[in-house]
Amino acid sequence: MRVFCIAAVIAVLCGVTSAADQQTFKVSGRVLTSTGAPLRGKNLFIQIGHDESNGFSSGTYPMEEDGTFQCDLPAGRYLLVAGSLRGPDFNMAPLEDRGFAAVTVARADVASVVIRTHPLLRVRGRVRFEGEIANAIRPGINVFSSPALDGLGIGGTEPSSPVAPDGSFELLVAAGPVVIRNGYSPRADSMWWPGPVLLDGQDITDVPTDFSTTHGELELVFTQRPLGVFGIVTEESTQLPAESASVVVFSAEPTQRQPWANASKLIDADDDGRFWGTLSPGRYLAVAFPAATFSGVAEAMRAVATFERLATPFTIDPERRGARVHLTLLRPPILPRQHR
Repeated sequence: MRVFCIAAVIAVLCGVTSAADQQTFKVSGRVLTSTGAPLRGKNLFIQIGHDESNGFSSGTYPMEEDGTFQCDLPAGRYLLVAGSLRGPDFNMAPLEDRGFAAVTVARADVASVVIRTHPLLRVRGRVRFEGEIANAIRPGINVFSSPALDGLGIGGTEPSSPVAPDGSFELLVAAGPVVIRNGYSPRADSMWWPGPVLLDGQDITDVPTDFSTTHGELELVFTQRPLGVFGIVTEESTQLPAESASVVVFSAEPTQRQPWANASKLIDADDDGRFWGTLSPGRYLAVAFPAATFSGVAEAMRAVATFERLATPFTIDPERRGARVHLTLLRPPILPRQHR
């Protein structure tokens, strides 16, 4: 058995508030190699992160030499990712093996968590620029995968791959259900916008895919004619534009209402109540709330059942290049106390 130093990285994608103000519970377990043998080595540690207002932060916990770990965490939904090495400069680097597991912490300690690692998979693909115009500057793009598990959002723990000048890339992907994303954030005046993620021509943008059992060529499409929703939020009493609003957009298909899905979005409206966001073709629902009602997409998706009946439906039609929506700002107390 190979002996190596490994970090079990816990991406806490559950919108947890300050741990200092909450009761914590012990989460413990062990990292196993792909052969099922306990991981053994020195300098093992746990990196713990969580999303805060759509961002990602992290810290570390020590691990025992036999790969066991224990940490104190507040209630929430957690993603544990194992497979990083801490070098002499304290930077993180991916190892040849990687694995992840999801854990829900409620009102009791969680024991016997197992993170089983497997060899990283090499997935090849390319970026295609659709409808390219003369002299258009291609953006710099990184490609990465993210575990796609129930109730968890897009994490910042997976290794990314730069795209070569010819548009090709080779991505290291962990075994298990993942979605493919890019590290490109277009500006309002950008010529390029992310389009679908294709596997052998099939759209897998929001389809969890295990590349240990599924093979093919990836293609990330970028377009100069993005599909999306454009709209305005107004106050219910005056019908004037809302000055401070956020819009929750989610799929009409319940199985796609996941924080990791591209169909789930939390969009900030401008001072004139206007908002815009890219979406894939399909049927959606949208609701407008005062700004900062939700800290991020994960929190909004956990509360979606409480406001689904108040949402406005719309359809993204490729022939019409999107949809236009008028929303009325909704205010508490329509949400349960924990989401106010």
